[in-house]
Amino acid sequence: MKTNHRFTTELNFVNAPDWVRDKLFAMDEVMNSQGHSGGSHGVMIGFLRGWASDLRPISEPDSMLFELSKLLFELGIPEDRELVLDYFIKLSNHQPLSPLTGADDEWMFHQCDKISAQNIRMGSVFKDITTGMAYWLDGRTFCNLSSDNTDWIGYGNYYSAVDIIFPWLPPAIEQIYYADEMREVTLPATVDPEGYKDAHFFKLCAGYRSSPYVIPQAFFIKPEDKDELVISFYQIVKATPDFSFPNKFKVLKEINRLTWSYEEDHDPDLMLELRNEYKGIWVCKRMVFPLLRLLACIPESVTVNEEGELCGYRNSRWEPEFQVPYCPTAKFQDWQPLKGQYAGHLSVRLDHNSGKSYHLDRLSKKDEVSKSYFDRVGYEIRAVDDDRYLYGMRRRFDIKHPDRKQKIQIKTHEDGSIDVACEGSFEIKGDIQINGALPAPKED
Repeated sequence: MKTNHRFTTELNFVNAPDWVRDKLFAMDEVMNSQGHSGGSHGVMIGFLRGWASDLRPISEPDSMLFELSKLLFELGIPEDRELVLDYFIKLSNHQPLSPLTGADDEWMFHQCDKISAQNIRMGSVFKDITTGMAYWLDGRTFCNLSSDNTDWIGYGNYYSAVDIIFPWLPPAIEQIYYADEMREVTLPATVDPEGYKDAHFFKLCAGYRSSPYVIPQAFFIKPEDKDELVISFYQIVKATPDFSFPNKFKVLKEINRLTWSYEEDHDPDLMLELRNEYKGIWVCKRMVFPLLRLLACIPESVTVNEEGELCGYRNSRWEPEFQVPYCPTAKFQDWQPLKGQYAGHLSVRLDHNSGKSYHLDRLSKKDEVSKSYFDRVGYEIRAVDDDRYLYGMRRRFDIKHPDRKQKIQIKTHEDGSIDVACEGSFEIKGDIQINGALPAPKED
């Protein structure tokens, strides 16, 4: 059996028994036979750490952990397995098993570098020759969300190095999380990164890029796509046992995966198949973002009945609804339908009605379409009350208000005379026309 000199050196520091050495050398041979590159070696270390957190036999022959599992579980005592795997992870990751001392024989010098020395027991530890200060290159990891916003990606830079004092063992790496894509705003220390990641993923799936700013391809569809979207939505709903967090996250991740394909950018009519529990369900490319929006808006508390309906408290229903989107006119004088790329589109939302009787009444009026409101810069205006929003924007930008609308009341009498009353003064030009026939005047 081949022995690893670095393994031997570290195992000597902790006086490891022969049975531990033999097992570690055998596991090292297996890992070397897999032909890992620098990148895949790091991924393998991650697999090993995940396995250590839930240590059980690996039964899948295709798994890279299969042969390692066979060797490890030859040990009958769980504590022995945990010790050997802990040593193997540290040694494979070029970490020491006992504290670094900083002694002279721990350092090596490179001819190309006349300023620093490298630690031979842990290659990421260096020492400045002129000052004698030692530092660890990997003390900090900077993290930002992955492209699909389902996980954090860590990376190092110049600021990752931290000073160290001997004797020293590598502590947990400090994680610094960024809340923005530009890596400028760090996540507050009081915010749980995992909770932020999940909330951010759900917000994007619901069609919000940041704050109230919307993702148009999630919010707006053509009227002719409405029926297909509803059919696809209920197919997925029926295949989902409930919308508790794990199930909701799983289905959103499955659908979000469909956005990664390059072909879809060139063919909006491309049909894409879901995987795993949703295998057999096909979704048109144009439906992916609106489906994500609808499913992300489903509350965790809903239940799915036998008909595949989303049921809430006291028999209420959650259903897809489509509205005509409006935006302000140029000087915030009034509302108008969207223009440009999304002219003629409908906005997508998940509607909550209060009960079955209302639900049935609503179905009888399903051809009636309500309005939704968006600002010209691309965010949703959720509450519009008596044009208060337009009034506030005119005040904000010092824009003239429109002339006040006059309220006119016209009262006709049996003798054919007419009384006209209004708020404020006005002038009548031309004849007054009243729809409908006036009563004939009484004869004397």
